[in-house]
Formats: sequence, C-alpha cells, structure tokens
Amino acid sequence: PAARIAAAVLGWTVSLASVSVYAPMIIRLLVTRDASGLSLLTWGMQTVGMLGALVVPLRNRYALSSYLDLVSLAAQSLLVLLLVGLLKGVTGTRATLLLAAALSALAALVCRAPLRLLVGIQALSSAIIVAALVPQVLKNSLSHSGGGWSPTTALLGTVGNALRIYTTATLTRDGVLTVQYISGFVLNGLLLVQTLVYPN
Repeated sequence: PAARIAAAVLGWTVSLASVSVYAPMIIRLLVTRDASGLSLLTWGMQTVGMLGALVVPLRNRYALSSYLDLVSLAAQSLLVLLLVGLLKGVTGTRATLLLAAALSALAALVCRAPLRLLVGIQALSSAIIVAALVPQVLKNSLSHSGGGWSPTTALLGTVGNALRIYTTATLTRDGVLTVQYISGFVLNGLLLVQTLVYPN
C-alpha cells in the first residue's frame, strides 16, 4: 500500500509537471517564428506515438495518475507539430485535416478495436516515441547545436521518464511502457547533454 500511494503521488507530480514540458519550445516558436532547428519528422513521430500510447490506458481505464502525463504530452506534441509544420510551409487546411484524422482514429481505436490490437498499437507507439527522438539527436550532433531544443524540456523529459519507470512498475506493471520510459530517459538525457554542450 505505501509503495502504491508513493507511486500515485509521484504519478500526479509527473502529470502536473508534464503540462510545462514543451512550453519553452512552444513559446520560442511563437516568439521567434523559427523552426529551422527542429525536425518535422521527430514531431510527427512523437505525436503519432503519444496518441497511440494512450489506447491501452484509456481502454483499460488505468488510474489517471498513471497516464495523464501522456495526455498532456500528446497535446503539446500536437501543438509543436502544428507550429513546426506551419512555420515550415504546411497549409492550415492540411494541418487541420491531419489533426481531425488523428483524433478520429484514436477515438475509433479506443472504442471499437479488440484489446489485442490495442496492445500491439501501444507497443508500436512506444517504439515510435523512442525512435522519434533519434532524428533530433542526430540533427543536433551533425550541426553541433541544440537544434532549438530547450534544456528545460530535456531535463523535464529525463526526470519525468525516470519517475515513470518507478510509477509504471508499481502501479500497472506494463512492460511496454517500462521499456519506453527507460529509452526515453536515455534519449532525453542525450538531448540534455547536447543542449548544454551545444547551446542554441
């Protein structure tokens, strides 16, 4: 019981902190109107992965504290994707259609798809979320820059993933999510080092 209570408290803490994970990047995009350092592929993959990662927690009605951060991060990823896309020339109409299609697909899957399919989608989504950071890490390495990635975002991602490893092991014992959070911890840690070594 004490471990579950601690995990729930940490889960709510991570969820509340997740509201601001991508805020520094969103603000920078709105102020500078410059997305040149950010990878559109990273944000497309991140958004698809985050939305797909929600299917099992929503269907199984996991404790909200165990996945509210995914909801928040999916919404923020979607906003960053839209901003990066618009700043790189994607039309507003196309962006709106893609958004509507993604949300409709998520709702249809959660409501109607067999659980076995959702588990497969969750596993694929976890792999996509992990792989999504790779183009940004590579782009930063090749350009010797932070690529517009915020050190605050990288730090919050590193710490949040570390806490989620514990909360997931304690509350849901979901192996797919555990691997996702371990991988996210490592890749966000790399981004953090890059933003510190190669300031924007």
